[in-house]
Amino acid sequence: MIDHRTGLEWEVLCDEDPEGGEVTCPTDHDVDTSYTWSEALVKVENMNAAEYGGHGDWRLPNIKELQTLIKWDEVAPAIEPSVFDSNCVAPCAASHCSCTAADGFYWSSTNGHFLQQPETAATVHFLDGTTIFRIKDRSLSVRAVRSR
Repeated sequence: MIDHRTGLEWEVLCDEDPEGGEVTCPTDHDVDTSYTWSEALVKVENMNAAEYGGHGDWRLPNIKELQTLIKWDEVAPAIEPSVFDSNCVAPCAASHCSCTAADGFYWSSTNGHFLQQPETAATVHFLDGTTIFRIKDRSLSVRAVRSR
């Protein structure tokens, strides 16, 4: 999904099928799958190896890129639901929907080294736009990005 305002392309997340149903949403792109920070980096490596969406330059967004998704004049959700949460009714494939864990925190690549807290990384809460540093072993949401 392309953000024409910033020129960034964001990973499309889908929603997993009901048990026993036809697989239309791979676990790595399921909105309900969460990752530690190191697992998030591996997810992006795997996306690049598979050339997800025809590209091999996906990455974990830095905190400033992740914050571009926030609508600061909105209370909740703080992201644009018509873009990042459209037609999200399970089961839905990434070709037909876009899902967002609106009540979840999303990882950024910005780590806490400059705060002398290398065990942390910056996160953004898509419900209210809160930005905080979290311990990297927490399981949180991920949405990869690439420059066009």
